[in-house]
Amino acid sequence: MKTKILFIAVLALILASCKNEIAQAPNEVILSGLSFSPKTLTVDSGTTVIWLNNEAITHTVTSDSALFESSNLGKGDKYSHTFNIGGTYAYHCKYHPNMTGNIIVTGGIKPNPNLVTIAGYAFSPSTLTVKVGTSVTWTNKDAAIHTATSTSATSAFDSGDLQLNKSFTFKFTTAGTYPYICIYHIDMKGTIIVIP
Repeated sequence: MKTKILFIAVLALILASCKNEIAQAPNEVILSGLSFSPKTLTVDSGTTVIWLNNEAITHTVTSDSALFESSNLGKGDKYSHTFNIGGTYAYHCKYHPNMTGNIIVTGGIKPNPNLVTIAGYAFSPSTLTVKVGTSVTWTNKDAAIHTATSTSATSAFDSGDLQLNKSFTFKFTTAGTYPYICIYHIDMKGTIIVIP
């Protein structure tokens, strides 16, 4: 009888731990329990990191150096950023300053990482960091017509209408942050961050 009770108790503990376990993909950070998990993630340059909010509280993924920032992330929402340049990138949740994390990027700049795919009514990656003098290419993989149109005060670039499989390339010669949208689908937003 004692063995049976012990077996049931152990089984209950195993089931409880499995229930709380989060399936986590490589290069993914889970927002849960008012923390980023893992708190520090090391990736190769050219890697896209995905953050997934797994709790009912709204969070953000906000770079300490204004390099990247998600919108408000509700439960189940994701945010991605591609890290092309080696270094350590500290970030936090702007609503919960004690929630902090680090992405450590090894290596320099990957060759030809400066591509943005337009698919599923979204720019991927939504935020791309490049060096001055870099050309970025957008390619539309949706059947719908899209644009990549700068919303910055300088109106730096406008792709015009991009049909399926059509591309647009723009060379960034000045450091700064360049937000952009699709003029037909204004919820489609992206940012190019150009560093010296």
